[in-house]
Amino acid sequence: MKRLYTRSEFHELVWSAPGNKLAEKLGLTPKALSRLCQHYLIPFPSPTYWSGVADGKPPKATPLLPIDNDELQVVNLDGPQTNRSAYAAKIIATAAAASNGNGPPLPRKPPSPAPAKHEVSKTEPSPPPERFLAPIGKMHPVIKEFDRDLRSSSLNHAGELNLGETAIHPSSRQRLAIFFHYLASDLHNEGIDLRREDQRLVFFDGPDSTRIYCKEQRTRTKHEPTAAELRALEHARRSREWGRWPSMPDYDYEHSGKLTLEIGGWGGNLRGKWSDGKHQTLERVFDSIKAGILARITYEREERLERERRHREWEHYQHRRKLQKGRVEREAKRVSFLKQLAEFQREASDLRMTISETASAPRTNTEYDRMLLWAKDRLAHLESLQTMEAVTEKLKQEKLFPDLDDLHDPEGELPS
Repeated sequence: MKRLYTRSEFHELVWSAPGNKLAEKLGLTPKALSRLCQHYLIPFPSPTYWSGVADGKPPKATPLLPIDNDELQVVNLDGPQTNRSAYAAKIIATAAAASNGNGPPLPRKPPSPAPAKHEVSKTEPSPPPERFLAPIGKMHPVIKEFDRDLRSSSLNHAGELNLGETAIHPSSRQRLAIFFHYLASDLHNEGIDLRREDQRLVFFDGPDSTRIYCKEQRTRTKHEPTAAELRALEHARRSREWGRWPSMPDYDYEHSGKLTLEIGGWGGNLRGKWSDGKHQTLERVFDSIKAGILARITYEREERLERERRHREWEHYQHRRKLQKGRVEREAKRVSFLKQLAEFQREASDLRMTISETASAPRTNTEYDRMLLWAKDRLAHLESLQTMEAVTEKLKQEKLFPDLDDLHDPEGELPS
């Protein structure tokens, strides 16, 4: 089975089938498939996407953002390979061609010599690149302000400087400021700017943004009272100075100096967390972090455009519903008007017949004459309401049959 894909090929593959089915086909677990997508900065469809596909209305797929990191261009199903040698890079390039049936068979790598018995494997991470060790001429203004506020912030219960969502030991502050400085400067060259929102750092491109923060890895152990604390406790107990009873922490915290950088918010299964480890530092994965922020902002942009598109569709649908409601109401008014006109005609006809028959009858009293006069006035009024001019004026006032129909829907009637 093919084990190597380009990012573009794997992106199309991931968006072609649900994660559990695709993982089974590739011989992976769904969690391993999700981790591969996070490592290679490939957007991963959410369950709501496949629900839309099942309903026949699939949402727009998140596009693949191009990156400059050569180590992330080829997806290896056997897991990401870091710190590859030139020989390994050549093998991977050959394998990409051989996996499609093209190119020569893969060469075999010569066996590595066995390490000497006294040789100890390295567990310390390699030093950061030189740019992070060199002094900074002019600090990024937003980072300079953030670093000043972080330095002046009070320590929390774990002995950390805490500002917004960032919490680190004071000894790590300068390293974090340098890292954020280069991150903000490089992303500015990519068209991504940085701003402060209260105590948070936010990278943004127009209306699309994502926040970033850092925490230091630490361990917590149950506090064991020191000899001085025990003496103070015994002294307070003997002197019965209950108001001066010494306070002791419940836990002791030990900071490792290892930082974890996170991007806030939901990113559609894009990678949003990087940490110092045994063999890597944040400085060594700087390009991956930068690409991750660019991918997250691109994701936010696509999500915003999709929300705006849905909102426009909703507004258009609501406008069509309003037109349809207006047409229904107008149709009811038309029917009512015609019924009233027909009623006037029937009443006028009845009055004419009554007046004709009663006019020839002998008059016996004045009340009868007054009734005939009222009937003639009523008939005259009804006839005035039925003239073409009167009917036309009433139709114009009610807008029952306008020249330009402002309730016309060119898309037709909405389904009931």
